[in-house]
Amino acid sequence: MLQKEIKENLYEIQAHLQIFRENVWWSWGRYLMGSNITSPKELSDEQVSFLVLLDEKYKEGLERKIVGLVKENLDEWYAEDGAYKEFWLHAICISNFREGKWELVFEDDNIDVVVHVVFEDWEIKYIARTH
Repeated sequence: MLQKEIKENLYEIQAHLQIFRENVWWSWGRYLMGSNITSPKELSDEQVSFLVLLDEKYKEGLERKIVGLVKENLDEWYAEDGAYKEFWLHAICISNFREGKWELVFEDDNIDVVVHVVFEDWEIKYIARTH
């Protein structure tokens, strides 16, 4: 399902691919270390298409949903209030996006625990913590 959506989107953006490549790098590039991508030139056309779709879906409400779930997960982990003040997106892993599998990784200012939000297509498959 995700692969079909990526290909359809890729067809639409083909003419402006370099602009999209630069835009998604600006939005997501610093988080792609988990995918071993270190420059916009290393992004395949399909990865650009996926990141364009992610950007749209993230702004349309996916971010709000994820942030709530990550906060809930961190609150469960820490026994006391105030153990962390904030959390942020640390990495995005898109190495297996062609199979519809990808992941967002969050860390907090305490850096005691990392929360992994694992997706299958656009649905959250599970949330896990590592420390």
